Amino acid sequence: MSDFIELAQQSVNRYRESFDECNEDSYRKTLYVAISEDGEVSCAYEPGILSDAYQCILIHNRLSLAVTNKYNWYKAEFINHNGINLEGIIGNDCHFNIDWEGAWSNQVLKLYHRDEVIYSCNPPFEGHMQGLWDAYCNTLRSRQNEIAALKAELAQKDARVLDLEKQVSQYEKMLGDIKEIVKDWGE
Repeated sequence: MSDFIELAQQSVNRYRESFDECNEDSYRKTLYVAISEDGEVSCAYEPGILSDAYQCILIHNRLSLAVTNKYNWYKAEFINHNGINLEGIIGNDCHFNIDWEGAWSNQVLKLYHRDEVIYSCNPPFEGHMQGLWDAYCNTLRSRQNEIAALKAELAQKDARVLDLEKQVSQYEKMLGDIKEIVKDWGE
């Protein structure tokens, strides 16, 4: 199992370093979202919650100047069970990001399947993370069911093709027999 506390700290450090030279931005905090192997989600602003995590989401928060006012801006990252930081890419054609919608002060976290939004929420995000993860899991199950149905349909078509090949073989044999009869009859 990955050491998510260490990986999260590295991620926080990278995030902070990305704007430390800019006087208009200041790091505020990170929401640590621990996801257990059975899909239970726990949130805290302390990384210790990640000690038993199977995978995790980090939501970094900074105060940033936009024109003349400072607003809260967010960045979300996903670290999978192998300890690989995939930014907001969860996998299975799903990803999430946080961006402003309508106004800079209106930050929205959106979960996408392909290009379709399947879940969205506004801050504070900690009350929405189980819903986000459940939406992802439901999409994954739906996709697995869709794949299973396609495999079953393919197996049925394979069986029909084999049946047709068998019938063609029988018709070819009958045609050969008819040719022999016609040949023998003509002699």
